[in-house]
Amino acid sequence: MENRGLLDQVRKCTITVQSFRFNSFTDIFNPLFFNFLVNCMNSTPGDFNAAYLRVAKMTKHVDIFSKKVLFIPVNDHSHWVLLMICNPGLFSNEETPPYAVIFDSIRGNVRTKRVLKTIRLYLQEEWKATRQDVDDIAKPITAKSLPGFAPRVPPQRNQCDCGVFLVEYFERLLCTHLESVLNIVDTAESVSKATSVFNSEFGIKWFGDADIARRRYDLFRFLSELKNGFN
Repeated sequence: MENRGLLDQVRKCTITVQSFRFNSFTDIFNPLFFNFLVNCMNSTPGDFNAAYLRVAKMTKHVDIFSKKVLFIPVNDHSHWVLLMICNPGLFSNEETPPYAVIFDSIRGNVRTKRVLKTIRLYLQEEWKATRQDVDDIAKPITAKSLPGFAPRVPPQRNQCDCGVFLVEYFERLLCTHLESVLNIVDTAESVSKATSVFNSEFGIKWFGDADIARRRYDLFRFLSELKNGFN
């Protein structure tokens, strides 16, 4: 799927979310953020701080650690997944640490580890840059301080619908189930509890092939209208 079309669809959903009273609890990253971060890392190998400084401007007007949930669209090796960071401001809280959730229509352990490793590095630099008054700013963000998991979700049936699934996740999590998501974030006492709740609340029967077919058609129609608008 074209990045332009996906970006516009995500923004359309974001505008809808703006009307909700929950928008002060969430932040949605630019869909191009993760790719830009990885490209900056590749151009400055061994110097992650240099890569961070190049992407920091993308969130400089938002205090991401004051949010309950961060939504980060991720394109990893041409595959779209949705990354959620829950309670990012609790890195200094060892009893109830923040955690990450990856919605992936083709669940892959290697991809999950790779994405989480990258985002932990980014969040560590952002924490140091914006939380200078906190005593433990030098404390590394690891798999222990930011654990992550990929809940069971409906699987895609081909090798090309990952972008369609991403938009479906956004529409459902942000525009339909946002209150439920925030309730899980507020009440889950551990990562294992959050994993269980996400799997039961959503799970592989969350939506079906017919929903994806409708979403695919809506995206096709949207992209066609977008293309005609440029002609």
